[in-house]
Amino acid sequence: MTMPPTVDASWRSIVVGHIADALLSDDEGRHAHACRLAQHLDEAGLNVDLAVDDHIHSLGGPLSPRDAWSRPSARRERFRQEAAAHVPF
Repeated sequence: MTMPPTVDASWRSIVVGHIADALLSDDEGRHAHACRLAQHLDEAGLNVDLAVDDHIHSLGGPLSPRDAWSRPSARRERFRQEAAAHVPF
């Protein structure tokens, strides 16, 4: 059974928003669940990665879509290293 286009767009928008919010979170568990959900959707032929990236980009926050897919602890470490590299002596 095929869903009407408006239902399909609605569920997709809801899922994309939730995945994007979780990817932007500093909570490791929430981030990991979002990554797994995106992976399971991809395996089911329902890839939402580009839509999630677009949603994150549209928010205009400090994280790029690429950064958002990285684990929060990895992001913090990378940002710490970048900040340390730019500290004048």
